Amino acid sequence: MKTLLRYLLRPTLVRRVTMVMLLAFALMWMIMIGNFYYGFKRGDTDDARRMAWAGELLAVVGRYTGDGKVRLAAEVTSNRLNSSSNLANGTGDYVLQVSYPDGRVLYLSPQAEGVAVDNGAPGPHPLKLHGQRYRAYAVSSARWRLAVARQVPDLATDFRRISANLALIAFLTLPLMLVPLWIAVARGLRPLRSLSQSIAARGPDDLHPLVNPTSYEELLPLTGSLDRLFAQLRAKMEREHAFVADAAHELRTPLALIAAQAHVLVKAPDGAQRSDAERQLEHGIARASHLIAQLLALAHVDSDEQRALADIDVAALVRHELALLAPAAFARRIELSLEAPDVLMHRLEAHALRSILHNLVGNAIGYVHQGGQVALELATSNGALTLTVTDNGQGIAPAQRDLVFERFYRGQRQDAHGAGLGLAIVRQACARQGGSVTLAAGAGGVGCRFTVTLPGAPAPRPPSERASLAGATPTKP
Repeated sequence: MKTLLRYLLRPTLVRRVTMVMLLAFALMWMIMIGNFYYGFKRGDTDDARRMAWAGELLAVVGRYTGDGKVRLAAEVTSNRLNSSSNLANGTGDYVLQVSYPDGRVLYLSPQAEGVAVDNGAPGPHPLKLHGQRYRAYAVSSARWRLAVARQVPDLATDFRRISANLALIAFLTLPLMLVPLWIAVARGLRPLRSLSQSIAARGPDDLHPLVNPTSYEELLPLTGSLDRLFAQLRAKMEREHAFVADAAHELRTPLALIAAQAHVLVKAPDGAQRSDAERQLEHGIARASHLIAQLLALAHVDSDEQRALADIDVAALVRHELALLAPAAFARRIELSLEAPDVLMHRLEAHALRSILHNLVGNAIGYVHQGGQVALELATSNGALTLTVTDNGQGIAPAQRDLVFERFYRGQRQDAHGAGLGLAIVRQACARQGGSVTLAAGAGGVGCRFTVTLPGAPAPRPPSERASLAGATPTKP
């Protein structure tokens, strides 16, 4: 029983469309009831038409000669009126009274039971008969005066009568409408079921576009969205496969170096060879560690996980990160400089900005010649944060400026220590926050100039509410 109930109550498009049509049918039925009732009430209170009808009855009764024939004609007319009234599901009893011009009554319907229907007034008039409301219409001729009274039904009676008549019609016509409707809706949804079955029959790695998906215009948006989704998934999987292949290729070299130097270290006959093997082993381990750290950083900024934004003092964060990079710059006698306001509040993701800073400044320190310069500028314009990193190194050729942002691309400087992932991380970190990074020549056409733009409205706060960064006090480099 519960299974049947769950089956009947489960949401389906066929049932939903059918129920909507049934509700529309019920609304139409109610409108028809209202329309019929309004027409009935309007006709029931049409005194002019009723007076003309009373005149016709007088003509029928008065065409006979002799009191007996007139009385018989009046009786037959009264019986026929009440018979038709009963056949019409009780629209009201009729009472007739035929009188002489002097007021003497010739005929009175038995329903009146001696109560006069005609009050002598011309035209229509209300009448109370045995507790029921009637409306009487009196007309006169040269020989006779006829008064016909019709019982006035109440609202409930009218409504029940009209509803019963229309309910019978609806009961007879509903199956004729419901069955074709159910078949039409079920057949109309067949292409959707076929589409779902074809998708379910696919293999886990089949992301090719749908073949002849549908000819129905209503399903074209769905199939188009599915094809776009498949294309996005294919592109993502291709990127992931390429990334894994490139990562495996890049890790092969330091791992091979580590294995070779470990073998040399074990087999070295003297201390000089062991020392050289140790240095090479440390170099391979450092290179592998750096590559793994870069891969993890790229996976972090490349994930779809949405991280919370916060109002951060960007100037303080940049000074703090430059303080961490200052020892590496000092070791190569590279001058680091920062031009920024004392306080610059902006809403962004702090981890992404740290990745941008470490990779841009770290690349500049690694590639600029000893004694070079690396200058940073921090500002806002039209609500967007702009970070510029400029160096006076050997620069990058215009033809390679787009390629350096690709993963594992090192350009012409193969001697530098790096995995070719730093600028790819920068680009992805900017994209996560709806920003961008561009590369151009430095001042005077020397070196490189990286410009990072991160949109978002700056949110200044009082100094007491500034965000603390890792619990450390920012230090100027």
